[in-house]
Amino acid sequence: MLTHALLWALATLTAQPDSTGVLSMLVTSRDDGQALPYGTIAIQPLGVTRFTDESGHLTVRRLAPGQYTLQAREIGFAPADTIVTVHAGEAQSITIALQRVAIRLARIMVKGRRSKDCIGTGLPEYSGDPDVDEVFRQLKTSIDRARLLTEQYPLMYSLERVRVMRSPGAPDRIIQRDTTYFDDRRDYYEPGKVVYFEMDHGVRTQMARLINFADLGDPSFQANHCFDYGGEPKVDGKRMIQIDFRAAKWLRQPDIEGSVFLDVDRYVVLRAAFHLSHPERATPPIGEFGVITTFREVAPLITLFETVDTDEPVGVIRTIEHDRLLKFVYVQRSPGQ
Repeated sequence: MLTHALLWALATLTAQPDSTGVLSMLVTSRDDGQALPYGTIAIQPLGVTRFTDESGHLTVRRLAPGQYTLQAREIGFAPADTIVTVHAGEAQSITIALQRVAIRLARIMVKGRRSKDCIGTGLPEYSGDPDVDEVFRQLKTSIDRARLLTEQYPLMYSLERVRVMRSPGAPDRIIQRDTTYFDDRRDYYEPGKVVYFEMDHGVRTQMARLINFADLGDPSFQANHCFDYGGEPKVDGKRMIQIDFRAAKWLRQPDIEGSVFLDVDRYVVLRAAFHLSHPERATPPIGEFGVITTFREVAPLITLFETVDTDEPVGVIRTIEHDRLLKFVYVQRSPGQ
């Protein structure tokens, strides 16, 4: 039987007020007040970043009382920071309105020939053309979203894989067809170490680590690559924004170079083309090697790869692999959580 002292202690604990707060956030467009789905909000000084849900909302519970800076970001909009004070035992709501940006693509010019050597690495901030600068800001937002998806909302994928052997004068021969599964909790890029050896069915095989879109935001990748605005070419009949990246001059071993292509209206990634720099410096040397990745939106402004095509020639014979996304599921949490 409980004593009076223990009953009093339990009653006191039960009556204790909640020492934390709840913060509900909504991201909208300043132009028309419409909610912006799947924006991102960083909460400082916690160092926590989350996606809003399909209705533009994000709710965070059990926040310690105090002052926080909310950093809201969305592709196609200027960033906005807001300071909010959280009080113990209170739930409060805040709306963050973002201003849409307009990039005058028609007046952007690609100025002169770029230097052959990549020395000034990283995403450029000041090019002398405000529209080019805005293109790179939107690219950074898109890359940051891809990294957030990979790190905070890991996915499990299933994909169809078909490998074909192509020889001159002969019909294509399918050498492998299967369905494979993997998640994007991954190893990290290391400069000059994209070519390596791995046992494949008992055979020591030379491999090349494929780079995904999120890798472009890796600090080590940016420190070892130069980025340039490449114009607005038409690809498959659609005008896109092209961003080129090149391996730094000091990387003596093969590394990754290529281009990414963004939608001219929404600034999301649609396509990427990768190849190896200095493949002749590999041991043994590698011939031509190319990868084309296409992307699709699985939710507003959230893109995943749709196809990956790899072309690897060995002499006159080419090994071509086509991977196609079948399904994906969130492993830990969905956007908005």
